[in-house]
Amino acid sequence: MNIDRKHSEIDMTFKWETISTEKLHTVLEESSTRDEILGYENTPFEINCSGVERAEQQLNNIFKTLTMRSCKIIKSFCKKKLKKKKPWEDRELADVKKTVSNLAKLLRINPYNLNLRNNFLGHCKLCKKLIKRKKNKFKKEIFSKLSALRDTDPKQYLKLLKSLKYENTNNKIKLQAGFPEIIDHFKHQGETVNYDKEFKTKIETDILNETDALLFNEVTDKPFTINEVNKCIQKLKTGKSSGPDQISNEIIKVVPNTTGR
Repeated sequence: MNIDRKHSEIDMTFKWETISTEKLHTVLEESSTRDEILGYENTPFEINCSGVERAEQQLNNIFKTLTMRSCKIIKSFCKKKLKKKKPWEDRELADVKKTVSNLAKLLRINPYNLNLRNNFLGHCKLCKKLIKRKKNKFKKEIFSKLSALRDTDPKQYLKLLKSLKYENTNNKIKLQAGFPEIIDHFKHQGETVNYDKEFKTKIETDILNETDALLFNEVTDKPFTINEVNKCIQKLKTGKSSGPDQISNEIIKVVPNTTGR
């Protein structure tokens, strides 16, 4: 039995139509179909895993034959979103990109192949240089065309100039404020602004609190005088050790010098 093989088993779906019943009866009446079904019934399959798989495969082939000859075959496909081609890209650049893509796939399979990795990196550098060269060439050609059309054909000049603008409006630079608004903004920069009374009171209170805290915790780097050291020595009691709250280590260090005087 010759069956159309142009549809693969992966992308194949079937649709039952009104005429499918008549087609199914016609296929079942054929001697080849009957022989295939009788052959399945009379085959002595082994009672094990291999026998079950063999019976399943043969039965699937019978059902597939009946379905393909009685139902409408619908080829399902996934529509790919075409990537917009850059204006400077040509066949040479496309071939290099395809080579880089193929080498990347091979490198995923053999990540430790040094020759493959060096080949991949070399083609990546070549692709970057080629893109840069193609861009510069495209810009020079556009500039020369605009220069030639500016005086000879203004209509084509404007048409070519409009084609270079961004299609996405988000990429356009928009002026946030007009020229009069900018002048008015800088005109009132030196004027006083009336703040709320509560805000002004809060600021003054915070300043006073910070000032009091600084005065209360006043710290100085002024060195000790001789009189201050003598007063500390007079407070020392004979026969008793002075604790750290009585005199600091710095004062104890200078005691021999002061007593020597």
